Amino acid sequence: MLSPTNLFSHIHPENLALWIVIVNVVTFGLFYADKKAAEGGVRRISERMLLLWCAVGGSFGGYLAMQRFRHKTQKRPFRQGFFMIVVVQVILGVWWALDKI
Repeated sequence: MLSPTNLFSHIHPENLALWIVIVNVVTFGLFYADKKAAEGGVRRISERMLLLWCAVGGSFGGYLAMQRFRHKTQKRPFRQGFFMIVVVQVILGVWWALDKI
């Protein structure tokens, strides 16, 4: 049967926690770098790359960066993609939590 426990049984909790911290710091930094690139008129980080980092666990860092730097907050397609990622992550989190009960 497909369940979060079966899918992620090989991942140790401390490794997952470390991954979440690292990916959120990197995501926050990428949003900052893209904001500075936008202000400086130099090559930007693609929205696809920013969303990819959010999708692999950096959505909290991405959200904090969006609020802190006022970056990507007015781009409706980006926001929609970002919040779709968050919804999927919440659903997966609830699925995982219910499987643990």
